Amino acid sequence: STFAIYGQRFSSNGTRLWTDDAKQFVTFNNNSYINQICFTKDTNVIVAYNESIFGSVNNFQFAFISNRNGNLGWGGTVRGIGDRVSAKSKVVGEIDHNGMTKIVWSDNRNDGNGIYAQNINYDGTLGNPTSIKNIPNTSVSSYLLAQNYPNPFNPTTNINYTIIKSEHVSLKIFDISGKEVSELVNEKQNAGKYEVSFNGSNLSSGIYFYTIRSGDFTDTKSMILIK
Repeated sequence: STFAIYGQRFSSNGTRLWTDDAKQFVTFNNNSYINQICFTKDTNVIVAYNESIFGSVNNFQFAFISNRNGNLGWGGTVRGIGDRVSAKSKVVGEIDHNGMTKIVWSDNRNDGNGIYAQNINYDGTLGNPTSIKNIPNTSVSSYLLAQNYPNPFNPTTNINYTIIKSEHVSLKIFDISGKEVSELVNEKQNAGKYEVSFNGSNLSSGIYFYTIRSGDFTDTKSMILIK
């Protein structure tokens, strides 16, 4: 049998508006999918999923957008948002008020413990990719937000931080006017040391600030992007 992703549109009273067999959006041939999440914005639906490669533990991360009539947007294409060949799982995400979708998944491409994320703008273009890595076998006694390295940078840099207990962590990037330009971390994390990579390829040269919030701990540091 062939796996596929199907959808159905309903009226406000629950009546099916497409055929009883539903509408097929993506077919996988010999492959299958292991995770799927959906978000709505205006009258569109955004779907992200992992496509599992037949006979392998590896898979790809894809997404597409459909309007209320079941027509694919983004030029009628399915976007690859994590097409590095590796085993991926545990897909989660959210969509903000501007329609940017943030997809996060676990990925063993490096050491089996990586967490990767990708921002998808509402028009289907990809935002700044992010990777979060826990640094194992380290003892922690105090909160810390380290200076990014390298600094100045072009276009990528790394940010290290330490939290001393399990709690929600937020790490955001702001431009010199105070406008948020990227959200690198927004999740609950265990106590430990972490390293986050930031890609500023979509930003112009200048001074930027990164702020961490974890419980009662808050700190901000500056960094310089030079292109």
